[in-house]
Amino acid sequence: MKIMKIIHGYPPAYNAGSEVYTQTLCHELASSHEVHVFTREENPFLPDYSLRSEQDISKPTITKHIINLPLLRQRYRYRHGQMDHTFEGLLQTINPDIIHVGHLNHLSTSLVEIAKNYSIPIVFTLHDGTVKLTHRD
Repeated sequence: MKIMKIIHGYPPAYNAGSEVYTQTLCHELASSHEVHVFTREENPFLPDYSLRSEQDISKPTITKHIINLPLLRQRYRYRHGQMDHTFEGLLQTINPDIIHVGHLNHLSTSLVEIAKNYSIPIVFTLHDGTVKLTHRD
């Protein structure tokens, strides 16, 4: 199965909770599946929305597709047309069987709509949220 994981950062560049969780999950999935990661970097010296690919240095069977989004210029936007276009081209090239979204912060909320337009099943893991459970008799 081809799996695409979407996350706003990926080790070693980003090492917080959801990023480390994602890398651990991707390493396990890559033992029996083809895994691609769509993530971002913040490099002010590269063109905005440029895309590059590299292998996970800890697990070279995982391909990271890294789009450049310097936050100083794009910090408070939720949709990025150029990112959407690049992501759609990547979907057409990879043709994943399923997409697992971990975080859309610093990416584009439209990525989910694009995947839906291609009828690709989506799994979404909620991170950094609080759920309040109440009990009623």
